[in-house]
Amino acid sequence: MFFMILIIEFILLGILFGTITGIIPGIHPNLIAVLCLSLLFQTEVSYNLIAFIVSMTITNSFLDFLPSIFFGAPDESTILSVLPGHTFMLNGIGYEAVVLTVIGGLGIIIITTIALPILLFVIPLLYNFIFPYMAFILIFICLWMILLEKRKITAFIIFLFSGILGMLILNVPNSIFPSLTGLFGLSTLIISLSVNPDIPKQITKNIEIKNTKKGIITGLASGLLVGSLPGVGSAQATVLASEFTGASTKDLLIAMGGINTANSIFSFISIYTIGKARSGTAIAIKEILYNFSFYDLLFLISIALISAGIASIITLKLGKVFAKIVEKVNYRTISIITIIIINFMTIYLTGYIGMLILFTSTSLGILTSFLKVKKINLMGILLLPCILFFLGI
Repeated sequence: MFFMILIIEFILLGILFGTITGIIPGIHPNLIAVLCLSLLFQTEVSYNLIAFIVSMTITNSFLDFLPSIFFGAPDESTILSVLPGHTFMLNGIGYEAVVLTVIGGLGIIIITTIALPILLFVIPLLYNFIFPYMAFILIFICLWMILLEKRKITAFIIFLFSGILGMLILNVPNSIFPSLTGLFGLSTLIISLSVNPDIPKQITKNIEIKNTKKGIITGLASGLLVGSLPGVGSAQATVLASEFTGASTKDLLIAMGGINTANSIFSFISIYTIGKARSGTAIAIKEILYNFSFYDLLFLISIALISAGIASIITLKLGKVFAKIVEKVNYRTISIITIIIINFMTIYLTGYIGMLILFTSTSLGILTSFLKVKKINLMGILLLPCILFFLGI
């Protein structure tokens, strides 16, 4: 009885930290998980600590859409939601975008849990079949993204430049935050400063969401790709899956909300099925649990379900708070404050090297917008280093 009460307390504590890491750009749950791991040392297995890490990770996967939708400040898992989510906000329906991501996250975690017996069989087969061809699959994904563009040569150049940037910062600690934030977040905010639109009153009542199946299917397929294929991130998998399913903008937001959560769940499943940890928090859990059993997997998924239910409520409540803030404060003021926060977090986390990376990536992001090329081609920053790695270069 005492053990259960203690577990619940750590779940609630994890939800609190997941909320904090979600609404503050630049603070990732992986960082907290690593700190937790360093505190554990070589002591006995702590299921309390595992409960904390899992609940924090799942909660973060819901909450981190709020700053990306309302303020245009993403992390690597929400970069695709910046443009459609931010557009929803500028049209007065930012809260609807939040609801769509919550539906995706909650829907997919439930479906994933139900499909667990099938996934335990499918993921090892998929991984073993695809792994030898990983480089060629990634090349196909890149070519697919470029061929979708009207300006294909320009798109290829942008992809190449971002890929070179990725190679240059490969060994720089904590370089993901300034690089991706500059490419997708800060560049969007700076361009929007020249427009300074009037933020309309945000609609937060009587929101009806219909036909969510395609978005959930897209998110589930994307999550399976991310969970099975090394080197494939949330953005690339979502683009690939959305092209095959013909997902709309609303479907894309549902899928992004779902893949964020599914990625965490599939990471846990991957530890059990193929012995591979596909995220920072999964690595921490694998280090804590030396012998990862089926019962451990059920324990993690149970915590994930509880956390997802509570996190969805918190996200919807805070979403209304964010909607009120964004409609009352001048948009230019919000953008400037967000830019200041991003710069402060960059200096704090990565120092002056991080600022150089932020400046370079922001310039490339602005150039991409002026050249009228989709920003998804900037994912070369992650894809090109992965391709070269799997080619053995």
